[in-house]
Amino acid sequence: MSDFKVYKLKQEIDNRLKNPRFGESNKKCIVVRLDTLDEKKFSFNETVFFQKARGYKASFEGTKNCSFIVLTDSMNFSILASIVEVNRNKEKKERIDIFFRDPCHINKEEIDKYVDWNNSNPVRKIEF
Repeated sequence: MSDFKVYKLKQEIDNRLKNPRFGESNKKCIVVRLDTLDEKKFSFNETVFFQKARGYKASFEGTKNCSFIVLTDSMNFSILASIVEVNRNKEKKERIDIFFRDPCHINKEEIDKYVDWNNSNPVRKIEF
């Protein structure tokens, strides 16, 4: 069993805003639900390892205005990371790629308090 520190979502956002390292400027988050292996064939672990969420249908401008990304999956893993760049996906129109840095584990139950999921769209925005 691996031990890793689990951070509180709001507290970690506040800490990052006190000392921004990647241009964090607001408490806006884009939340992306990844299944164990999503339709794009990128696993949760690959997404975190490469620090790139690829090909998600979300507003380009809206996502550029977010400082943070939260990735969560069906296995009770969730991470918070700072967004460093948002690009339009080159392969699929109306899709974006989100590059991020400094991921840390957060409590998935905290995400569930703020996000109401439906089956059609795995992307949501929240602001604190």
